[in-house]
Amino acid sequence: MTAMKTSASLDFLFHPQSIAIAGVSENVNKFNFGLRYLQGLQEFGYPGKLYPLNPAGGEVNGMTLYKSLREIPGGRLHHFRHSRPLYAAAGR
Repeated sequence: MTAMKTSASLDFLFHPQSIAIAGVSENVNKFNFGLRYLQGLQEFGYPGKLYPLNPAGGEVNGMTLYKSLREIPGGRLHHFRHSRPLYAAAGR
């Protein structure tokens, strides 16, 4: 495989067209890593679509909080980011 083909095949990972962020909370008055991650992407000027996720649904900063990946319109997701570090998710 040539370097050009390898680069193009990894483009979805390094330049995703959309990102879903799990663990975003509606509570903007309480620190929430998922919300901060979402805000960071917005402040950075991420050009793709952002899909915040929370099982309770709702809205945050004018954006819909999707209850699951299945609710994301179009059914195609390019990148998924869980807001909790792996060691926290593992109970450590």
